Amino acid sequence: MAELTSFMQEKLICLDLKSKTKAEVFEEMSDLISRSESVPDRETFLSALKEREAVMTTGIGMGVGIPHARSDSIERLVIAIGVSQEGIDFGAVDDQLVRVVFMIGIPASEPKLYLQVLAAITRFARKQSNRERLLSAKSEAEVFAVLDDFDRISR
Repeated sequence: MAELTSFMQEKLICLDLKSKTKAEVFEEMSDLISRSESVPDRETFLSALKEREAVMTTGIGMGVGIPHARSDSIERLVIAIGVSQEGIDFGAVDDQLVRVVFMIGIPASEPKLYLQVLAAITRFARKQSNRERLLSAKSEAEVFAVLDDFDRISR
């Protein structure tokens, strides 16, 4: 079982995304995820992210988006989290605005881990109380604690 917090850092959490569009979210959160040593090349990451999104929306519904990119330039799987109080149109499958964004960078050599992490985020997102706790979090540490609680319950 992939524990989400093992791929997160508080410095990769933004509680107040400024973006108004999906393209802006990709730019803003690419800046954020590039703070990680795991994503040394922001432009390559952003390009891979856009390519993946062109295949199908990563707005999974319930106000959650999981934009992700697989690339040889990514050294280790990493997750950045952004919260938008207003919501962003991702063209989500349920037409709801996305308010919680889990951005994932994945080494191309890690397909199994990639699927495990996507499944774990989807399980987390399905529970309304989890989404509400993230949206009401007042600090990066609180967001981390919400996901740590989920990891412990999921073991």
